[in-house]
Amino acid sequence: MALGRPNDPGLQHRVLRAALELLASPSGRCSATSRRTASRATSRRAPQASGITPAERVLDDVATETTQMRRYRERWLETNGGRTHFGLTGIPATRFRGVVRFLEEFADGRDADMAERSPEVPLPNFIRYCADDLKSLLYFEGHRR
Repeated sequence: MALGRPNDPGLQHRVLRAALELLASPSGRCSATSRRTASRATSRRAPQASGITPAERVLDDVATETTQMRRYRERWLETNGGRTHFGLTGIPATRFRGVVRFLEEFADGRDADMAERSPEVPLPNFIRYCADDLKSLLYFEGHRR
């Protein structure tokens, strides 16, 4: 959000140009705010989980829910030019049921790991990436608007 709202390259270019002009100034201000830029940039923010309408029916199985939410994520991708928050794990959304099962096993205190985890990524980091991807899938990109 620092460069302006998504899908508004004109605004993003203006914000970037203003930042570069600050770098060129010899001294004085270290920050600047354009009322027009600030108000337009904040008019459309990513949804907060607390502001999303609760589901009428809550599924008992999170893995099944991830499968159902993928169609909403597909709409997100279509309306946002393919831009996504999802993908830290490197595991595609179509295989995310396995990620949910992995997280459930880990939360139950069992030894858990996934073959898809790169050996260069420590297990604690991978768990965080899984949680972030799950959050993106279910709340940011997969919720109904």
